[in-house]
Order: sequence, then structure tokens, then C-alpha cells
Amino acid sequence: MTTAETFSACGFYLTPGHFSKQIFRTDCLGAELFTIVTPVYYLSLDERLFQIPHGAQGDGMSAPKFAAAFGRSRGGDDWPASWIHDGVFRGWLLVWNRREWVKARLSEAEGNAFLHECALACGDTEIEADTLYWAVKTFGHRFYNPVY
Repeated sequence: MTTAETFSACGFYLTPGHFSKQIFRTDCLGAELFTIVTPVYYLSLDERLFQIPHGAQGDGMSAPKFAAAFGRSRGGDDWPASWIHDGVFRGWLLVWNRREWVKARLSEAEGNAFLHECALACGDTEIEADTLYWAVKTFGHRFYNPVY
């Protein structure tokens, strides 16, 4: 997907492995659940364009507290990666099919791998991204509380 194609689809010139913005505008519900106010876009390394749509809800990084010893906690520089991951598991992540935005139907394994890719895109080191992947894959389900 060319940068011109990404601009046509979402209004941003994106290259693979980049988000349209790193700082998200959100509303907060009870300090545990966040809602996206303006859409955010990500062009994956395999050139799929994803959208975190207006109104999407996420709960931050679902990593256990002891992962903070490795630099992992809720939020931080890899906050956008947590949103992509939440979108996979909550079912609201969208993908551009070259005509329109449709639900991105990714498996649990794809969602966890995508978390790793997005963490690297946010500036995590390989070790930080590996730790995040391991922590969320192993323990994240304990923190996952869908609200529909």
C-alpha cells in the first residue's frame, strides 16, 4: 500500500510499521476503561491498514505487575500497541479492504503476534516487546474484562 493510498483511506501518509499518532485523545470511565475520541490508524509491516475507530474501548496494557520490573506496565510508550491488541480481542478493530472499513478478524495467536509488532513500532526494544508478548499471552486473560 502506497502512502498516497493510505492518505486516500484515512487522511494520513503512513509507511509500514507506523501509527497516525502516538498520543491518543480518550475519555475515561472509572479510571479503568478508556474510549477513543478520534480514530487512530496503523499500517502494518505487511501493509494492511488498520483503524482504531471513534468510540473503541480499551483497558490499557494487560500485563501483570511483576512485568513492570522489565519495563512493562499499563500505558507508556507502547500504549498504541495495547489498543491494537484490545481491538483484536474486543472485536472492534477495523481493516481497510481497499474499498471500505471492515471488521479485522484476527485469531488470538495473530492478535498476540500483532501486539509484538506494534510494540516494536512504538519504540520498544526486542527484549521489551518479547517480555510484553510473553506477559500478555501468559497472564493477560486474567485482566481482560470486556464491556459491551
